[in-house]
Amino acid sequence: MSDFRTVTRAEIEARTARFDAVAQAPKVFLDMALPEYDRELYNMIGPAGANDMSTAAAVPSDGGFNVAYVRAEPGKGTGPHTHPVVEAFIPVSGRWVVYWGEGAARDNIELGPLDCCSVPPGVIRGFTNIGDAPALLIAIVGGTGREGVDWAPELLDAAAASGWRLGKGGRVEHG
Repeated sequence: MSDFRTVTRAEIEARTARFDAVAQAPKVFLDMALPEYDRELYNMIGPAGANDMSTAAAVPSDGGFNVAYVRAEPGKGTGPHTHPVVEAFIPVSGRWVVYWGEGAARDNIELGPLDCCSVPPGVIRGFTNIGDAPALLIAIVGGTGREGVDWAPELLDAAAASGWRLGKGGRVEHG
């Protein structure tokens, strides 16, 4: 007899996210104040390190990792940010650039469908759809998702100029 845990079909169903039933997340990231960082976000497992930790996910995280799907138009993606945990990027469609570093030290790598790139904790990073059509990318953020996100100073200034800021508890406020 093994010591393996058994689960019921109902338990697995409760841990299954059907994409057609997952609602697009609200604009919970500060960079979404700027047109070049507008994107659709779907929290599949856990909050994926959002500024607004009350953002619901289709499947709660048990800790260890969070999964978000990101759909972006050409030329759009995410602003320069950092997490205190690892973040991996896997394009499902299109061509993407993952960039890291600051100023003259910034570098990037181009990814196509099913490539995978992992950025270490504490490194400024971001990504952009460089294709000519809307594309989909999977972002996997390590940790519980409660670690949050920190933004590059230039992004904080640009968001503030658009009327967006981080409020109490790091929640995005705009209006």
